[in-house]
Amino acid sequence: MSQNSLPATSSAPSVPAPVNGFQRWVDRLLGAEVLSRSPSTVRRMRMSVSSALSLVAISGLIALPLTFWLEGLSPAFWMLFVGVLLTPLTVWLPRWTRSDTLPGIFTSMQSVAVIVGMSLSGGVVGAVAPSWHVMVPLSAGLLAGPRAALALGSVSVVHVAFLIAQSVGLAPLAENGTLWVRVSLLVLIFFTSVLAWLYETARERAEEELESKHRDERKQLEKELEIATRIQSSILPGEVEVPGLEMAARMLPASTVGGDYYDILPVEGGCWFGIGDVSGHGLDAGLIMMMLQSTISGLSRYNPKASPRELLNLSNQVLFQNIRKRLKRDDYITLALLRYSEDGEVVVAGAHEELLLYRAREGRCERLETRGAWIGAMRSIERFTVDTRFHLEPGDALLLYTDGLTEARNTAGEMFGLDRLAAEFERACQGTVAQIADQLVGAVAQWSESPQDDRTVLVLRHRGVQPVALKKSA
Repeated sequence: MSQNSLPATSSAPSVPAPVNGFQRWVDRLLGAEVLSRSPSTVRRMRMSVSSALSLVAISGLIALPLTFWLEGLSPAFWMLFVGVLLTPLTVWLPRWTRSDTLPGIFTSMQSVAVIVGMSLSGGVVGAVAPSWHVMVPLSAGLLAGPRAALALGSVSVVHVAFLIAQSVGLAPLAENGTLWVRVSLLVLIFFTSVLAWLYETARERAEEELESKHRDERKQLEKELEIATRIQSSILPGEVEVPGLEMAARMLPASTVGGDYYDILPVEGGCWFGIGDVSGHGLDAGLIMMMLQSTISGLSRYNPKASPRELLNLSNQVLFQNIRKRLKRDDYITLALLRYSEDGEVVVAGAHEELLLYRAREGRCERLETRGAWIGAMRSIERFTVDTRFHLEPGDALLLYTDGLTEARNTAGEMFGLDRLAAEFERACQGTVAQIADQLVGAVAQWSESPQDDRTVLVLRHRGVQPVALKKSA
């Protein structure tokens, strides 16, 4: 049942697609290396670069006219030249330094602003060593973190104090245009630093809360999976003896608990046995399996001579009500239910994977289609469900399985398939039923080492002699 197979996951992150032309332009600036990171990182990078470009543009519109008005054309032209030259640094710094936070972008912007301010006409760093004043913002830009951004803002405040102290002794403050240009740039540095630090602090707190929530959800899921695993293993039959029948079963659960089911219910003159698969996974699938097992077990003991069709119709009425009305789920069950008699007669009804029947006399494998409807999918399945009869000769073997075997995929994505399973079954039928079950499970494991769904096989061989106990391995 393909609905019960989990989709294959990819290790490559799913990059959020650009929604407009501006985002596509920003993505070209960021480059493939940045876009190969996690989706949340890509979203933050787009926002950061967009904010950086916007802030650089706004600062230029304010600082350039102010510089031209106070200091003339030459300083304004020099600011424009250096700003245009260093704007790519603002955008591309994240690619070079692997900075993926808004403070990283802001810090690189601050570096640009400081260098632009220092490039103006003379004397701006007279009170502080030039090399020290250049290295601090550049180092902060390379670190690209909230603490570096805040440190750079503190440096700007100290620099303002030095500038004011220097300028007070040289000229009246009201007439010192150069001072106010520097002060405006450094105040801009300080406030963007604080903004970056506040943003990063809030983002880290939000990520911590989200991680805590996910951690709690994972713990809850682990508890559910543990309960579902116990349910799945507890309803499996133990040691069972049926006259004239040799049996072996194997169930290998996947990492995620699925909904595989099988059961063997001895009755006078034979037994009932079935195999099925719930469409869902986890705790709900485990509950549905338990309801299925209880319903089939009760009905078969109440009326052991009933036909499989009758039991399936009654079971569907119960499970449809429980699944749809009480659990409020859309799950269903593929189920093949068989009644075996000591003389070798088998009656089957239901909708599940094809049965594989090995004829010992002819040495070949037959396929028997199961005819019916899914359990729990509709209110009534009477008109879709029919009984099919066949006879087992001494030595004949019957294989029941779930889609975890046939739909197992190799590294190339190719499924194991029913043809391979039937061929492997034919080759294995010279051994005991336990050897047959082990060989089939082993062949599928070699084909696909990482199961995405439960793998269940039930092998039965008609002997027509003394009873042989079921050997179960989970």
